[in-house]
Amino acid sequence: MRSDVAIEHVADPNQASTVLNISIKKPGWIIRSVVIFNETLFEAGGSLALHPPTPTAQVLIPLKTEKNQELLLDLRIMVGTAANSSHFLVFNEPRFVFKRFAMLRYLNQDQKLLLDKPAS
Repeated sequence: MRSDVAIEHVADPNQASTVLNISIKKPGWIIRSVVIFNETLFEAGGSLALHPPTPTAQVLIPLKTEKNQELLLDLRIMVGTAANSSHFLVFNEPRFVFKRFAMLRYLNQDQKLLLDKPAS
């Protein structure tokens, strides 16, 4: 059942955050909502609920931590076959690991050289 949903996090090069990328692999299925539970990331109530304005097969959620620490996220992803459907399936990912230093991005050699150039 877990193989139907892909969850990964990648550093956002344009902002000081990381993006949690959640996608459904089943053709014709859509994501109706995502709920993330973690008291360290979310102060008010310890959760974040996201309802995309239009149901989609992929949701990108920017997350920012104050410290470079490993966090365990509890995820609930509600998926269905149509936007107006009354029946949905809830995927539960109780211990998704938000890795330590997830906010940092690896620079390849070309990017390192650009940073080493003196300003002229």
